Amino acid sequence: MSASVHFSTYLSYLRCAAGYRAAYGSFSPSSPDTRLNPEDYFSAISISARLNVVLEQLNMVKQWHAIFVHHSVLVSINIDGQALMAMQDDLQAKVLIDAMPYIRFELLEHVDTSLDTPFARIAEADRLWLDDFGSGLANFTSFISWRYEYIKVARDLFIVLQESDVGNQLFFKLVTLMGSYSKGVIVEGVETSQEWAMVQQSDAIAAQGYYLSRPTSFDRLQTLPMLFCG
Repeated sequence: MSASVHFSTYLSYLRCAAGYRAAYGSFSPSSPDTRLNPEDYFSAISISARLNVVLEQLNMVKQWHAIFVHHSVLVSINIDGQALMAMQDDLQAKVLIDAMPYIRFELLEHVDTSLDTPFARIAEADRLWLDDFGSGLANFTSFISWRYEYIKVARDLFIVLQESDVGNQLFFKLVTLMGSYSKGVIVEGVETSQEWAMVQQSDAIAAQGYYLSRPTSFDRLQTLPMLFCG
């Protein structure tokens, strides 16, 4: 079995910026055309195997170091709490992370209350983003108890809030509230011009979704536009 999860890259001068996602998937050598859900894969493998996947991603990102520095791009990698803790004792990970100041980590769920070590004592705490707010794994306590650098609104929540005028108003207020507890809010799953317009009217600083970009491979990184104002 071979696996990895997606990276997302973000411009640091965000407002009209798109989040680009580079994925190299999860697959089985015996059935290479069958893709596996990365979350399902990670839940089934050991913590050491998860850490190895993160290290593989860090090493891949390092190959594009000059481009990320030149364009002031941030690169986020998904990680869970257990892998984050394992990374604290891994010298290779520390060396790689220290050499790439643009690396960020998206926590798949809020884990501060379940960890033996609080966020304040985790080396990468200032690089943490809260992923998928509104998915059921992350809640208000998540961003109130720790100041994440950025907070990402889940696609599912974004869809629900578009279904009524009340929901629309709640979306704008929620984005503003979350922005006061972080450097900014990123809205996931923007797939239409109407959704993009809604994000632009809010206090969100960035968005990602099929309307802005499609998943692509890292060998096409240099061909991607660095600004989107559609």
